[in-house]
Amino acid sequence: LLIKGIFRVPGAQVDINQFKDAFEKGEDPLVNITGREMNSVAGVLKLYFRELKEPLFARDMFDSFISCISKLNSIINLNYSTKLT
Repeated sequence: LLIKGIFRVPGAQVDINQFKDAFEKGEDPLVNITGREMNSVAGVLKLYFRELKEPLFARDMFDSFISCISKLNSIINLNYSTKLT
């Protein structure tokens, strides 16, 4: 969570494929990971979610989920700005 844009900035496709293959073989490719590769790890996670047969969050609950996240973000932002003053 300390890496800026971890889910927004794409990782290297070669790294994503290597990580995915290692995970599928039951290996732990994260043992010697560098900070540069964190975006690729996030890319593997996004790929996993995209390839699910059923969505992680039910479609009929999606709007409620987004609403909850928006409220949570507002609370976090309020707490953060309070600490700054």
